[in-house]
Amino acid sequence: MSRPDFSHLCLATGSNTSLWQSTMEGPAGKLEDVLYHKGADKKSWGTCPICENDYPANLKSHIFGKAHLKKLQEKLGWQEPQTPATLDMFSQFWQLEPGHEAPAYRFNHITGTQGFCTSEEMQQGGGG
Repeated sequence: MSRPDFSHLCLATGSNTSLWQSTMEGPAGKLEDVLYHKGADKKSWGTCPICENDYPANLKSHIFGKAHLKKLQEKLGWQEPQTPATLDMFSQFWQLEPGHEAPAYRFNHITGTQGFCTSEEMQQGGGG
């Protein structure tokens, strides 16, 4: 497994967040779409483990937004994750409605990687 590219975290540029926004807009949109159509909880997206607040109605714009990135940078101590375990701490899991590809869905707030997962993976999962 190769080390992910973390340049989109804007750790060196600080306030220039355009790379973050362009990198995370697609994955955040996909997450919102999956949860909208397949998520078990139709009343709430849940709580953002990065910002420690309930997600707003527009989950997508929250995740690729500047405030979310700033909190993420702070939680990382303005340093790239050094181990896969550290990276996994920034994953969040959602329960899905029965009858879909899997019982749960995983999203990593650093890389934007995501996918369907088992209940066991959800229980063993990272930060969210």
